[in-house]
Amino acid sequence: PWAALTRYNGMLYGTGAGNCGRYGDGTVFAVNPSTAALRIVHGFSETAGDGANPHGGLCVLGGLLYGVTSAGGAHGAGTIFSLDPKTGGERVVHSFNGANEGADPRGTLIAVHGVLYGTAKFGGAEPRLAGTVFSVTPGGDFRVLHQFHGADGANPYAGLTYVDGTLYGTTAGGGGPSNGGVVFAIDGATHAERTVHAFRAHDSGAIDGRLPYGGVTAYGGRLYGATCGGGKNGRGALYEIDRASGIERLLHSFTTQEGVCPRGGLVAYNGTLYGTAVHGGTDYAGTVFALTPSSGAFRVVRELGHHGAQGAEPYGGLVVFQNLLFGTTRAGGTHRSGVVFSIRP
Repeated sequence: PWAALTRYNGMLYGTGAGNCGRYGDGTVFAVNPSTAALRIVHGFSETAGDGANPHGGLCVLGGLLYGVTSAGGAHGAGTIFSLDPKTGGERVVHSFNGANEGADPRGTLIAVHGVLYGTAKFGGAEPRLAGTVFSVTPGGDFRVLHQFHGADGANPYAGLTYVDGTLYGTTAGGGGPSNGGVVFAIDGATHAERTVHAFRAHDSGAIDGRLPYGGVTAYGGRLYGATCGGGKNGRGALYEIDRASGIERLLHSFTTQEGVCPRGGLVAYNGTLYGTAVHGGTDYAGTVFALTPSSGAFRVVRELGHHGAQGAEPYGGLVVFQNLLFGTTRAGGTHRSGVVFSIRP
């Protein structure tokens, strides 16, 4: 599993990408947080015209789960799918054409007023094919809202965040000479796009974040996020952005012991933001960390491990459920294929 879990009707739902499932093209699974019982809701089959490799998480709309696959579909460029969590019935809502619509979608969809919004990592406008932002209705009405060109960002990995009529997101590259990625905004009514902040770390020598693979979290009137690289130590950073002015402030630079490459996004709980770093810690297997926005205080909540039943490499973020933090790792565990874990904050 690469993505964060989704809460629905007392259960946690997630996706597994790669060589897994009945047909080897990925799964959607459900976990009971009380009993830890797991069941497979759907196994993807690219050869059957289905999607393949669902790297993103799931979104709930109208009693159905919606998600994306990074491959498969009618054109091999990925799909948007819907899934009935009760029956396991799955439907391909849209197949990406790999050209102007986009290709390789990896971010989790969000639902706003009955419409789904998301990003595609590749495809879009020539010559960069730097990705797209799109909308789709449950009935399959698909629209391209923006095509990235490089200067305004390139290659969005994460999903979007909706705040006060505006969609906010990140791209892992583009944004100027540093190619460090951007935080962007799209007007919900006009779909006009603007760059909120372009990360400067890399060749510029500025102490800033770089490579924001995760999205942004709205909290207290500001946007918060993490970058996989950059910061004072080159191990990643946590940042804060004022939505009105676009002014960015670096809140924390990671050390190897604290974590390396935080990329799953942040979640707010009781005045604290929690997240995961893919690597770092004593076993270099990743960490769970906490940041208090009001004071800037940072602490490592838990170090993960490659050995034993612990998970390793938490690519996805966390979700709050029943006063616990739940997450996934893509490696480690009894079968070395990742785990679902819970942490009491």
